Amino acid sequence: MTDRGSVCEKLLCGPPILNRRPVVIQQGTTCIKRTVVSLAIRVMIDRKPYRVVRELTAPEREILQAARADAEAEQESILEQAREAINAWQETRQVVDLLIAELKAERERQALSLADVEERTGIRRSVLSRLENDATSNPTMLTLQRYAVALGLSLRVALTKSQ
Repeated sequence: MTDRGSVCEKLLCGPPILNRRPVVIQQGTTCIKRTVVSLAIRVMIDRKPYRVVRELTAPEREILQAARADAEAEQESILEQAREAINAWQETRQVVDLLIAELKAERERQALSLADVEERTGIRRSVLSRLENDATSNPTMLTLQRYAVALGLSLRVALTKSQ
């Protein structure tokens, strides 16, 4: 059987490396104050590096330079695609925000509380409140449909040709 005191001594009270802090170790009915080195730091010091940095060979350098040149040549095209994607997302976000505002207005028109809608939909009040008031909420179609049905409305989605 190992002596608990000696195990504590070996694990916690080795030579000081970094981050010494006083700790109370309880042994039976007595408490012993020790200066302890963080075990996590010991592990980090003993760990081998996972990334090795080395010089590139000539063929690797050529491949890297060619990839950089291609990226620079296509940069404007890539940026344009990103701008189009952002614009499409913003348009969709505006539609969702308008839909949420209409659902909230209908709920208030019917004099329903969030608790009433919670009973009808099974969606928690905190989620409904975030949905109505948080500009960064990202509801699913199912959530919007459940909310609409609870108010006696139906949710319809339509596809149109893009300009």
